[in-house]
Amino acid sequence: MLFAQNSYDDLYQKIEEYEGYPRQTIYLNLYLEKAKAEGDLEEMVNGYRNFTYYRSEKTALAYGDSMVWVSLLSQDDPLKANAHLSKGILFYKYKRYSDALACYLIADSYLQGSSDEYLVYKTRYNIAQIKNFLGFHSEAIGLYQSCIQYFKYHNDRGYINSLHGLALCYSRMGEFNKSNEIIIIGIAEAKRLSIQSMDAYFKQLSGINHSYMYDLHSAIQLLESSLVEIEKKNDFANASSGHFYLGKNYWTLNQKEKAQQHFQEVDQIFSEQGYMHPDLRETYQFLGMIHAEKEDLDKMENILVQIGKVDNYLQENFQYLSSKLHVEFDQTASQKENQALKKSLKQNQVLVFFLVLVFIVLWVFLVLYIRPKKDYVGGIFRRNSSPTASDEKNAVSLPTLTLLNLKDQLEKFEKSEKYLKKDWNQAQLAAEFNSNVVYMKSAIQTFRNKGFSDYINDLRIDHLIRLAERDSKLKYYDNKSLAQEVGFSTTDRFTKAFKSRMGTSPSEYFRKLREKSED
Repeated sequence: MLFAQNSYDDLYQKIEEYEGYPRQTIYLNLYLEKAKAEGDLEEMVNGYRNFTYYRSEKTALAYGDSMVWVSLLSQDDPLKANAHLSKGILFYKYKRYSDALACYLIADSYLQGSSDEYLVYKTRYNIAQIKNFLGFHSEAIGLYQSCIQYFKYHNDRGYINSLHGLALCYSRMGEFNKSNEIIIIGIAEAKRLSIQSMDAYFKQLSGINHSYMYDLHSAIQLLESSLVEIEKKNDFANASSGHFYLGKNYWTLNQKEKAQQHFQEVDQIFSEQGYMHPDLRETYQFLGMIHAEKEDLDKMENILVQIGKVDNYLQENFQYLSSKLHVEFDQTASQKENQALKKSLKQNQVLVFFLVLVFIVLWVFLVLYIRPKKDYVGGIFRRNSSPTASDEKNAVSLPTLTLLNLKDQLEKFEKSEKYLKKDWNQAQLAAEFNSNVVYMKSAIQTFRNKGFSDYINDLRIDHLIRLAERDSKLKYYDNKSLAQEVGFSTTDRFTKAFKSRMGTSPSEYFRKLREKSED
């Protein structure tokens, strides 16, 4: 037979050589037939894995199933782990994150006590990817750092990918300078190792960082140039992220037509590919405002429908992933906590059904009465470009033990007076709580009945009032000095926050305080 004359290495070389050509299929089949004829289970797994690299999603997943099935015929735990890991990576590629996580956890279970370091760290890297995706950035950082130390000397591509993952973590935590430092290292190391395929991703992340640092023109240049390469790879998840930040930057520059084009791309990717991330939800607030300004009632109705679909998707996917990750990988939950989680999930199913029913009734009402009341509907989107406190409260229903832990974090944060630190953002506070942004905001809403900004600002103003009662000198400070005293970055923000909390301006409040003390 033809395959008997070739080694597996020779056949694999031919598979790579003929990539993109019909002849490649001949060598894919020869590789698998050789493994079957020889009864070599490990090479059969490799043969099925080869097919997953070069086939469409549906066919690739079918070959992935065969790969896992063959591995289970062996007594080799590392082989079983490898097959499940490969299947998980395949699911992750197609943004099927729940399925990917299930495979990673199975792979991890087969690797307990394994001496196969490469496989252990490869699994660890992929679990870090899921943690990063969910918003558990501080936990993912430790995993990425250990992967960097290992892969630096054992696998070039794993090393570069881990550097990118670490940079992404710091970016999502709001540490943009630290993220940029790692990006520079990543680009230099990728060049040294001749791995150019990650350049677009480092460039895109740099563009996102520049967006948050308000260097908008540099951000747009980086995002647009990287988007071209990312779309060539058919990577719709990162393409969606690129379009979102381009939309926000153009919006800030008051170029709303360009902003709308990019936001519509995000919506199109969600409609066609079913991909969405909590960071991208704001897209629909911007689109809603655009259509409200134009009084385009039909499109405003469509946006309301899309928001419902997006929220259902995020509720279903992110709650499942985060609970499963912590219970099965971290193994920090007791049996009692697991029972509480199951009970919570049942309650959530009832809640989701109720919310869907309410949404349908609301939608029917809007359809029937929206035309004579277009100003009302427009107001839904004109209020602001961020979800309201009510939105935040309903965005996610947390397990009781998770909420109690976050309540403790809130109390520690307030007692330590860390709110006096300047420039807190949502990502940084979530990291401080060892949680993610969605959970952190939900806890603040549940226990303090406030949104993120009001929570931080009110703590600072209350602190200032207490200080003024003890220190008479503060009554004579100007607004700029008072703002600096309690962590506000600008006088304007301080003045607005003070008036919102106390119902009067700081100047008026402290004038009356001085008069009272002089009487």
